[in-house]
Amino acid sequence: MTASTSAELTPRILAIRHGEYGGLGTFAQVCHALGVAHDYLDPGQGQVLEGALQTYSHVVVLGGAMGAYEVERYPHLRLEYDLIEEALNLHIPLLGICLGSQMLAQVLGTQVRRGSHGPEVGWHSVSFTSAAGRDPLFQGFPQHLQAFQWHFDTFDLPQGCTLLAHSDHYLQAFTDNRQAWGLQFHLEVTPKIVGHWVQETRDLGNPDRFDLDQILAAGPQYFPSFQNLAEGLMTAFLQRSTPAWDQRGN
Repeated sequence: MTASTSAELTPRILAIRHGEYGGLGTFAQVCHALGVAHDYLDPGQGQVLEGALQTYSHVVVLGGAMGAYEVERYPHLRLEYDLIEEALNLHIPLLGICLGSQMLAQVLGTQVRRGSHGPEVGWHSVSFTSAAGRDPLFQGFPQHLQAFQWHFDTFDLPQGCTLLAHSDHYLQAFTDNRQAWGLQFHLEVTPKIVGHWVQETRDLGNPDRFDLDQILAAGPQYFPSFQNLAEGLMTAFLQRSTPAWDQRGN
């Protein structure tokens, strides 16, 4: 076994994204402030992971426009499912956002489907359970939150997992009670990311007829507290580690 260098021991996030504007957003700002590096992997662009997943201390799976069930249409999702399973088996802390939460849920045994109550897009109320108050990532969250959403699909709570948050119609956050968390809402977004998504929807002719002006107008009211919560959650997430990662420093 070769000796580990100090650079190798620096926490490093693997962020799996689905397009340029599926970035870490506020989470990246936290990483920069804490000196934590992050690499993006976009399998949809033909990128594959070079090296072992164990070289990363944390994994984040971000959102995307495709469905978690569209593996035939988007074959690269198979690679992502494999990476999620590997991260779970290695006990690498994993955070799934929107599509990422749906893929995590599917790996854990439930099925993703179209939401019967329609999409949630824009700022929607999310309620947190009593279990969230005891969770290492969600401690300090308010009982209710206006959270940014952009999803059409949903899923039931996987067996053995704990519900952390919900909206009127859909599951919004859960944990496997080990090292993985799924968030249906987009805690990572910045005004720039939201602006891009809104403009992209305008360019498509807004086929679903969302109130895009209202989404933008509501941002200044909700973003300050929303981003503070994002910073706290990511800081807590980065404090999680695997025994194997800890042993690298011994």
